[in-house]
Amino acid sequence: MVYCGFPANRFGDNGQCRVSGFYPASQPNHYDAQGAGGKYSADRSGDGPKLINIAALGEAEGRSVPANLLLLSATGNPRPALLRALDPVEQWRVHPGALHQSGATVDDADVVVIDATDSAAAGIDTLVSLRRQSGVPVVFIAGEGSGAQAVQALELGADDFVIEPFVHGEVPARIRSVLRRSRRPGRPAPLTFDRLSVFPAEREVRVDDKLVETTPLEFDLLACLVAAPRRVFSRTELLEKVWGSSGAWQSPATVTEHIRRLRLKLEADRDRPRWLRTVRGVGYRFEP
Repeated sequence: MVYCGFPANRFGDNGQCRVSGFYPASQPNHYDAQGAGGKYSADRSGDGPKLINIAALGEAEGRSVPANLLLLSATGNPRPALLRALDPVEQWRVHPGALHQSGATVDDADVVVIDATDSAAAGIDTLVSLRRQSGVPVVFIAGEGSGAQAVQALELGADDFVIEPFVHGEVPARIRSVLRRSRRPGRPAPLTFDRLSVFPAEREVRVDDKLVETTPLEFDLLACLVAAPRRVFSRTELLEKVWGSSGAWQSPATVTEHIRRLRLKLEADRDRPRWLRTVRGVGYRFEP
């Protein structure tokens, strides 16, 4: 069941959500609607809509809390095709927003989905702006034929991307993978190798005791390598361990690009790396 935080005046036959509903006479501030993703309910009293999952009313307590998903699009109205891709496979609290208005709501999100199918440039600009203020996981959605923009999004800090047309179940799988990586439990001890220190609990990297900014995926990749010094990982293994993906879903070149970005940030000489070594024809290893 998708949670949808639309104000009531954004529902209707002419809106992009294509839902219809009513205000019950007994609850004039309450709005119920039936749409592409299922039943929605919103309260227009107070400062804004209060989200209610109708299907969850009366369910037993103790179930996992759905993730807050901030869905940014050019118009601020999520496309029905994207809502259908999210529902009913997973449970989310979907909070819609416009690409240029992301700053006010990003702090409450567990994951941000940037729908750049209508405006790749606006999606990239929003990603850059978001990364200046937050490390929240980001999934970038690009339109058909926009592979170059999707790769650019990875380079600028997106954690993953999806290109339309979607494979069935692909969008929820990628979001679920990003959330898994951002919520790994435990508080392991810092790992120190000469001038390099990795702090898994704090998700920090320091070289010569100076903080090095990394994206969530860059950190996860580095943490995977430093946890097994000198072990050689193939790119396919790293896709599985870090991205929660496979070569069938995602190009191994994604790993190569993230290694390149880490070398730029960590290595004094990226052409002769001290820590992140290439094992030709096989993959990569961390040299302690």
